[in-house]
Amino acid sequence: MRDAMVYALLDCSPQIREPHLAAALALWRYCEDSAHWIFGTRTGDRNADKIFSALQQAGSSGMTRTEIHNQVFNGNISANALSGSLQILHELDHARFAKELTGGAPSERWFAVGGITNFNEVSYCGRVNSFNSLVG
Repeated sequence: MRDAMVYALLDCSPQIREPHLAAALALWRYCEDSAHWIFGTRTGDRNADKIFSALQQAGSSGMTRTEIHNQVFNGNISANALSGSLQILHELDHARFAKELTGGAPSERWFAVGGITNFNEVSYCGRVNSFNSLVG
């Protein structure tokens, strides 16, 4: 809305109108596209980037938290740090998870976005996307 207000002021309009909103949205998209082009899928969190790379390599088989802990970090990451990095990937829509029924406590299997091809024996957990839900 602030960008739309600036466009309305530059247009000497007393009201924010649809063209001002469209221009503000176009500016936002340009900024998002530029950031994506510059930074790609990097998150700013070294551990999250490392996990994302491993999930991409794992493909459709994904990785459990235990596999990520042991194979990606050789056991040298705290549970809180691992959870935080996975949350970052989930919030950025770089990774999704599914609960696996193992006969005991269910385990979480993580996949790089686009890497889930087989939903046998897993229940899908949705994604979080805050800004895009506002602009539709």
